[in-house]
This record gives sequence, structure tokens and C-alpha cells, in this order.
Amino acid sequence: MKAIRCPQCALWTDGDKECCAYCRYDLHQTEQQAAKIEAGRQFRSFPVPEIHPDDPYWRRGAIHVLRFFQLIFTAFISLIGAIASSTVH
Repeated sequence: MKAIRCPQCALWTDGDKECCAYCRYDLHQTEQQAAKIEAGRQFRSFPVPEIHPDDPYWRRGAIHVLRFFQLIFTAFISLIGAIASSTVH
């Protein structure tokens, strides 16, 4: 049993419980909010190839070039979207 400090009342309570024994504050509320934010971030994220330190130099260089072109493409599409939305009014 791990004890955690309640963010609402600052008293120590059992960490396995859903809510604080003293003020009934939901102890796992911040974890649930963080999970919702992360789920939304994964949906909106742009897939970027990862660069691993143990990759050969030529592969790391190629991935940097690919990332650069992804950035240019995203900026170009954003510019087209901004121009298109400004002409609608």
C-alpha cells in the first residue's frame, strides 16, 4: 500500500483508493486528464521518423533531410490553407 498526498487537502491517504479518504477528491483525476491530452496529441501528431544514435551516419543524415522536407511541406500546406481561408471572407 503506497500513501500519496492529496492535491486538494494535502493530507496523506491510501494511493490504491479512487478518492481521498478525507475530502473525497478524485486522486487519479490528473492521470486521467493527462491520458486524454496524450490521446488527443497522438491523433494530431505528424509522423516523424526517429533518429537513433546507433544508426550509421548516412542514415541519420538522410533522416535529417527527410525531416527538413516534411517541415517545408507542412509549412507550404499551412500557407495554402491560410490563403484559402483568407479568400473565403
